[in-house]
Amino acid sequence: MSKRRANSGGGQPDFPAELLAEARTKPGGWVYAIDPAYAPNGPDGAVPPEGIIGGWKVGDDGTPTGEYQANPRYGSPPSQ
Repeated sequence: MSKRRANSGGGQPDFPAELLAEARTKPGGWVYAIDPAYAPNGPDGAVPPEGIIGGWKVGDDGTPTGEYQANPRYGSPPSQ
């Protein structure tokens, strides 16, 4: 997972180069951008759903497909 929050101008964020190695370990899965404010133990620790900025689809070959899904719950207050 990544702490990256960058966006290239309002549309879909570019796939972060630092997530390429992680993508190769998750063929057919997803890799996620994590807001560090929600991940006090780092991006590989427990992160609430509202701390996930969004995710990129990884193809069966371990490379990004270009598909991005923003998290509509990102930044919302934690559920009680």
